[in-house]
Amino acid sequence: MTQIFCCALQKGGVGKTTTAVSLSAGLAYLHSKRVLLIDLDPQGNASMSLGVKIEELQSSVRNLLIGDVKDFKRLWWDKGDNLKILPANSSLKDIEPELLGSVDGRFRLKERLKPILSQFDYIIIDTGPSTGILTQCALIAAHQVIAPIDVGFFSLEGLRQLLETINQVREHFNPELEIAGILLTKFDSRTKLSEQVEEVLRRGFPEKAFRTVIKVNVELIRAQIEKKSIFAVDPDSTGAKDYESLIDEILHREQSTKVIPILRRSARGNRKA
Repeated sequence: MTQIFCCALQKGGVGKTTTAVSLSAGLAYLHSKRVLLIDLDPQGNASMSLGVKIEELQSSVRNLLIGDVKDFKRLWWDKGDNLKILPANSSLKDIEPELLGSVDGRFRLKERLKPILSQFDYIIIDTGPSTGILTQCALIAAHQVIAPIDVGFFSLEGLRQLLETINQVREHFNPELEIAGILLTKFDSRTKLSEQVEEVLRRGFPEKAFRTVIKVNVELIRAQIEKKSIFAVDPDSTGAKDYESLIDEILHREQSTKVIPILRRSARGNRKA
């Protein structure tokens, strides 16, 4: 089954886009997974990070949501055999009032993705720094949320607001939505603050905080400047190794959840026999 992850937090600059792009590229290039990266932020940063010229877009995620382009191959950009990008630019802001005023507005992304789910192993959705209608669309379409937070008080406050939004989405729209994990980014082991924030995070969310932390690494910034993934720019860098560790952790969790039900069914079968 296609797994849909949403990267979200109500604060900018915490690494949502870097995480969405690195996760998508790593799954596609390191693990040969079929991946669709959806940019649901009008700033279009995820699109630009992988070389999409957003000012020249003829079609984008906006066209998917308003339904005037039916051919998905006209909507996405190919970034190799395994990675596709559904890009965004500032025109995405124009349809927010329509989504808010429509009965099906919050469900459009989920419904419009159904015809192509079988073509992908993973869909990764990048969102803007808000919990507005576009982020709600992403949370309703997603199975799991990755919440990146950097080392700072306002990230923790943004996390609190995101958790409130997730609870509301679960209650009214998507009861199966889960938190895949909280990801600490921009971590610097040389500072006391980084250690304190990690301690607060692991004490407050012992089962939801990823073991992996994303350390401060200039190569991640260089990758954005070169409009490539960290794996294309410097696969041996600290940034690449950290995101590779995150991907391994996610895949390991998935494998564990698949094995446990099988073992339980086998045990029930043995008792019955």
